[in-house]
Amino acid sequence: MSEIKVSAIIPIYNVEEYLAECLDSMIQQNKGKIKDAFEVIMIDDGSTDSSGDIAKEYADNNDYFHYYRIENDGLGHARNAAVEYAKGKYIAFADSDDIVVAGTYEKMYILAEKNNSDLTICNVLRFNTKKEWESGIHKRAFRNIAAVTHITNQLALIYDAASWNKLINREFYLRNDFQFPEHILYEDIPVMLPMHYLANNVSVLRDYGYLWRVRDGATRSISQNNSDIENFTDRLKVIEKLDDFFSKNVKEKDLLEAKNCRFLDADLILFVNICKKVEREKAYEIMEIVRSCLSNVKNETYSKLSVIDRQKYAYVLQNDLDGLIETLNFEHDYYNNIEINQQTKELELPKELFKDIDDFCAINEISKYDPRRYINKIITSQEKIEIYAHI
Repeated sequence: MSEIKVSAIIPIYNVEEYLAECLDSMIQQNKGKIKDAFEVIMIDDGSTDSSGDIAKEYADNNDYFHYYRIENDGLGHARNAAVEYAKGKYIAFADSDDIVVAGTYEKMYILAEKNNSDLTICNVLRFNTKKEWESGIHKRAFRNIAAVTHITNQLALIYDAASWNKLINREFYLRNDFQFPEHILYEDIPVMLPMHYLANNVSVLRDYGYLWRVRDGATRSISQNNSDIENFTDRLKVIEKLDDFFSKNVKEKDLLEAKNCRFLDADLILFVNICKKVEREKAYEIMEIVRSCLSNVKNETYSKLSVIDRQKYAYVLQNDLDGLIETLNFEHDYYNNIEINQQTKELELPKELFKDIDDFCAINEISKYDPRRYINKIITSQEKIEIYAHI
């Protein structure tokens, strides 16, 4: 085999229901510019189902698949162990229940080589057994993104914290001694966002190259169990690790503020949103933890959130569970269909529900406008200007 160009790393633990689909997608990567210079590192993290047998069969039938079994010690440990086996100029992580679109690693490799990039990223779709749809958080990260960029220029990349839509220069990875935290959930966040910051540049594959599964089979993934308090506290621990990196290394004020905003509208809000789905005692426990995280949040940070999320936090700070639940129900049933007042250009929100919103975060005129409107494309000609947006 020639010198390895790309090493794909797949930690495996009790995913017999999905694993073959993932590994089949790896076979579809061994083509074009990386054909016969591609390897798959499968780390079996002590599976107790048939996952190990499935992985070994792929290794027996494909000489570029390599199977290793280790004692169960969690996803972070499995990824760290796998890097030791990788020989490629670039490494990529994939979760064993997901799918990499055919030819994605070749496309990312070409971009990385062209731009001499430490980091290359691709866009993401969510999927289950019935359909595919855009990943909301990646939609934000990839909106209006340049072909070659950096997180200091594209602040929205603060939302691109997953490990599995990336191709990483292995020398860059080893030089910075990146290590996934072990024995904790959400281990991607304190590794990938520092990686974005330390990279020389980031190449962007706008194509949907990675399919991120929402499990609708027999088992659920970590990210589908937000009602677990341990899940919540682990999320806070990795955010603390991220905060530590930012406080020591990041000087750009706009990026620091973007990180604070991300914490509110991508991390903490997940647990606020489940308060209507759990018993009231647990909901109050969650609200208490959330309030402890909000003590140093400034009004200008709240003002960058959507109106609906600002009101949720207002009720959390007031320890008003009924108001929070009513707001969550309003969001689910009505929010996406409410109209914009054509004179004031503001959302026509029910005043009895959103009564404290102006006082809570001192909204200015611009931030009162519909937070769900995003411009996708502008076409100009001599006769007219066309603006395409979605709501």
